[in-house]
Amino acid sequence: MKIALAIYKYFAPSSGIQCDVLPLAEELYRRGHDVTLFSTSWDAPTPPSWLDLSMVEAFGLTNASRSAEFIRVVKERFAAGGFHKLVAFNRIPGADFYFAGDRPVAMQEAGFWQRISPRYRRNAALERELLSPESSTQILCVSPRQKLEFERKYGTQEERIHLLPPGIPVNRKLKPNAPEIREKMRAGLGIADDVVMLLNEGVNPASIGADRAIAAVAALPAELHSRVHLVVCCRGNQKPLKKLASRMGVEDIVTLMTPDFDLLELFVAADLLLHPSRNEMAGVSPLEAIASGLPVLAAPNHGWDHIVQESGGVILPVHFKRANIVSALKLLLLDEERIEEMKKLTSEYAKTADFYRRSKIAANLITGCQE
Repeated sequence: MKIALAIYKYFAPSSGIQCDVLPLAEELYRRGHDVTLFSTSWDAPTPPSWLDLSMVEAFGLTNASRSAEFIRVVKERFAAGGFHKLVAFNRIPGADFYFAGDRPVAMQEAGFWQRISPRYRRNAALERELLSPESSTQILCVSPRQKLEFERKYGTQEERIHLLPPGIPVNRKLKPNAPEIREKMRAGLGIADDVVMLLNEGVNPASIGADRAIAAVAALPAELHSRVHLVVCCRGNQKPLKKLASRMGVEDIVTLMTPDFDLLELFVAADLLLHPSRNEMAGVSPLEAIASGLPVLAAPNHGWDHIVQESGGVILPVHFKRANIVSALKLLLLDEERIEEMKKLTSEYAKTADFYRRSKIAANLITGCQE
């Protein structure tokens, strides 16, 4: 078959739905299918020779108009190219499959002005068309919560929604030389071995709650500041985070980084993944952390609550309050043995966890063939 994948922007993945694009494309190619990727940009190493990268010029004065142009061009090329299936990683009504990385638009945190913006209203309209009972698009979703929200919000038929298993690279498994990696990474960061290293990692600073993590560390009792160091690793504009850390007087115990290296080194170096996310339904940071033996303290809106709890981690109450995350951190920092116990539980859980089959199951659904 000729199969087209479509994503508005592709960049070297560190988290989220980006991590699923190439693994799925590679699985489809391995099965003998021709794979084309439609995108407006490619911010990554040279694409593999077997992938037909079709760049789309989406002109427009606003994000909404550029998105509309991208959808128009993708549909036009799909119709003219003799393709059999279209798999959309963004909201493209009429696609055969929608690989859903987000919560329903209406259930995401958004202020009044954001909700009346053209971009928000367009995304909401596209989502309604894509998920309505009248649509025939099959939905590939990444968590039980996401599936339930689609059904409740749009009445999407259960038989159209396919829940995928977790999917992260196999190289995220804990390596035998983890102690050496940890020592080297912490030395490079200037973090002593007896300091609790908190990690906040992902693509978008707002989505992963980077500001929440910084504010929580700042709110800890002053006597605990010498025992903790927060590393924030994300893309996007970090200037507001730097200003926030400075304004709260914790710039000495907060390090800001970009994901330009093997992230496994950070997971191994850290003692706890601090993930007070706002909207990370497809974010794989908690799974990657657990696979590498790193326990997780997270807000309950990233799709992996049950896995975090089963692996010995902590899920905060549903309605986020800074006081809750500060209290949880205080308890962990004051009980030196608790974090070590959590790390042991997480490492044991990771030995038998099935985190690596998402691309295979998605390919089964797209092609109609089990393998």
